[in-house]
Amino acid sequence: MNSANTVQGQAVTVKASNGNVMINDAKVAIADVEASNGVIHVIDKVLLPKECKLSLNDKSRV
Repeated sequence: MNSANTVQGQAVTVKASNGNVMINDAKVAIADVEASNGVIHVIDKVLLPKECKLSLNDKSRV
């Protein structure tokens, strides 16, 4: 698997090498955590939708 879709529908890149798994530029810190509604993976960064990144970088709104 080299890509996956978020709940919102955007694609993220998945890379695995040397025992590490990366989602875009976030490292999977803890994998396979069972939750009441499925399984999650803990990452070390917040993933933002592209629209949010564009909005956060818009200096004209400051």
